[in-house]
Amino acid sequence: INGHGHFRSLRIFSKEILDDPINKSIYFSIFMEIIIYRRRFTRWGVDGTLVIKGTKVCNTIEHPERYLPAGDYEIAFVSIANKSRKMPVILRKGQAVWEVGINSPCLKPGNGPMTLKYGCIILGKAVASGLVIHSQEYFDRLCERLRKASKKKECIKLRIIDWGSDEISIAF
Repeated sequence: INGHGHFRSLRIFSKEILDDPINKSIYFSIFMEIIIYRRRFTRWGVDGTLVIKGTKVCNTIEHPERYLPAGDYEIAFVSIANKSRKMPVILRKGQAVWEVGINSPCLKPGNGPMTLKYGCIILGKAVASGLVIHSQEYFDRLCERLRKASKKKECIKLRIIDWGSDEISIAF
């Protein structure tokens, strides 16, 4: 930190944090990371598993053709015109919250992926390829968890990984 109370360089600050185990744990606790492991790609949908801190939270399904590319995203709660409440919207790299519209991908409840557009992801308990049950229940639980993280000013990260069913741990 220079004499004016500002950091000389973010790179120096980051290196100092990462070298000190106590600071490292504080630094990494300011965001929540959600990982979706895509396990199966079929004509009925893309089946996945949503994991937070190494623990399975629920299953996911996506449209068999209109899904987001694997990669890193952020999630923000945003009011969308046709929804009665704020939705967990998936922000593409470099996308600002004010650029979110009705055509933005989001996490949502549902039963099957065929009506999904824009890369949306349905949460629930998988019963068959492209089909989940108890979707609203799993969606509400995850949203509550995300809202708590958001209130604590945690950045919510989403990582989507394309894994085959042979590569993912049987625990998921």
